[in-house]
Amino acid sequence: MFLTRLPKLPHHYHPALLSTCQHYFPLVGLIIGLILSSIYYFSFSFFGNWLAVWFILGFSILLTGAFHEDGFADTCDGLGGGWTLERKLEIMKDSRLGTYGTLGLIFLIGFKYLILSSYDKEFGWKAILIGSILSRTIIVPLSFTLKYMGQTGIDKPMPSQVTKWKALTTVCIGWMLVSLTLGKEPFLWFTLIAIFILLLFLSHFFLKSQIKGYTGDTLGAVNQVMEVLVYFSFFLYTYAQSSGYL
Repeated sequence: MFLTRLPKLPHHYHPALLSTCQHYFPLVGLIIGLILSSIYYFSFSFFGNWLAVWFILGFSILLTGAFHEDGFADTCDGLGGGWTLERKLEIMKDSRLGTYGTLGLIFLIGFKYLILSSYDKEFGWKAILIGSILSRTIIVPLSFTLKYMGQTGIDKPMPSQVTKWKALTTVCIGWMLVSLTLGKEPFLWFTLIAIFILLLFLSHFFLKSQIKGYTGDTLGAVNQVMEVLVYFSFFLYTYAQSSGYL
């Protein structure tokens, strides 16, 4: 219910539930990734790579309501257009889309389309699935390491309740799913984990220097950056293979 637009399960919602569900984020990523990678895999044979990628980018927006893309755009606007902490947070709360957010989305979606269009079918579905899992895994340990700077309200229970064990559990679940998907690809596995750790540290220090913590929008931005970096890792891996380096 929080991360997707999929139909809710038959239970009554309570805000406290949001503070206990972070370790399920990688599993939500698995569900979304399985849907998108299946659409990509089967549509690839009928329509080719370009249209298959276009379909899964569209379905991704439908499945999530552009939840993380919206956060990425707001983060671009806030950090690009604000000079003070208060102004940055104020801009991110604004529902209007600015120049930085618009340009950020153009580059983000364009980069996804170009890089996914360069894969063959066998690498493409794995990149989509793993990108979906890791992009939702990384936001939990990141929110543990930083102070929440957003508005209080319905999203407050989640960021205020992330514990060390919850963060570690989430990371373990995420990487177990990734390992099962990758199979025997040690070079790619180590590349992904290095990027995961590096982005976690860089995001922590960058957000701390910019807004002294994090907001829901910045978690959405890190989610999108992680997804793109996974795609780029697969691109480098396929390039190294085709060039005879591996």
